[in-house]
Amino acid sequence: MSTQAMVLLAKTLVFASLSTLGVSASSALKPPIPYIDVGACPFECCVYRKWHAERTVVLFDHPDGKKVSQLTKGEWVQALNGETRSIPLRVVATRDVPEAGIHPGDVFYVLHYEGELYWLIWFKGKTFDAEAGDVRQPKTAWWAQVKRADGTVGWVKAGDGAFSNQDQCG
Repeated sequence: MSTQAMVLLAKTLVFASLSTLGVSASSALKPPIPYIDVGACPFECCVYRKWHAERTVVLFDHPDGKKVSQLTKGEWVQALNGETRSIPLRVVATRDVPEAGIHPGDVFYVLHYEGELYWLIWFKGKTFDAEAGDVRQPKTAWWAQVKRADGTVGWVKAGDGAFSNQDQCG
């Protein structure tokens, strides 16, 4: 079998495999919407530990869920874990992004900021940490699972100055 025939067979098998999973070959190259990065802590030196509420903060049963309670200003909670949910931002590369093998003209997606000028990006079905932001930014929401002193566990929107003690560098 020729190399060209083997490549064609391989592409056909990949397409057939994706089709049986209900995924088209083109959608396999795009990130899901929303993109959920479980465990993300989206800035340099971000850490899940005891956090101090700087204002009243709504407590939800799950991200984008229903309100179950609220934290009071000054309350300490244990941040257990988190996730960043984003609407991926489509970008056409204007320069090489060597960390991801991106070249001018390639399409990639910016998922969320990670800190120190690095972004989590999606290219051809894989994620990369890269200096590949855009002047535009994707719409993101950072959620954290927290535990109150009484043992109640819930989810909070963790950004926008709602909490202090999130930064282990200062």
